[in-house]
Amino acid sequence: MLSGELDPSLLGLLEAQLTRVYEPMLRDKNDWGSAGDDIANSFREEVARFAEDVGEARRSIASGVRLKQPRDDIDWEAVRRNPQRVAKRDPDLVRELETLMESWCDDIAGHLEDDKMARDAVQDEHGPRGMIELWRARMQELTSITEQLKSRPFMAVTSFMTELV
Repeated sequence: MLSGELDPSLLGLLEAQLTRVYEPMLRDKNDWGSAGDDIANSFREEVARFAEDVGEARRSIASGVRLKQPRDDIDWEAVRRNPQRVAKRDPDLVRELETLMESWCDDIAGHLEDDKMARDAVQDEHGPRGMIELWRARMQELTSITEQLKSRPFMAVTSFMTELV
């Protein structure tokens, strides 16, 4: 099993290869050997569905709220070992991280409010199918926010600020 972080450009390349190379090649292929037409059509549909899923993943990664990152020069190991000492020694860091967390809260709250207005507009214009697509996109955006908040820098800031309370 492999794991890692997917870059939107990598997903874009995979999507392009699937839609511009493999789908046309499979569509034009006539001889499928012992596989029947129903199996060949099913395979084509699955490749097209996979290409669509890759495209949705790419759009999900590229869209949504991008929360501001903390500075790179913070010694998180020292912060983790003794947050109280770091806070006493560098009160400006505490204010900076507090402001950073407030900006995260404001960005997320603003995004959720924007989603509420979009939801109302979609429900009026596009009906149930539009609502399903809207909720799918919203789930992807919330997952993107959650993944950011679970990353090491965000967890370090949250942990540090929690220790000070």
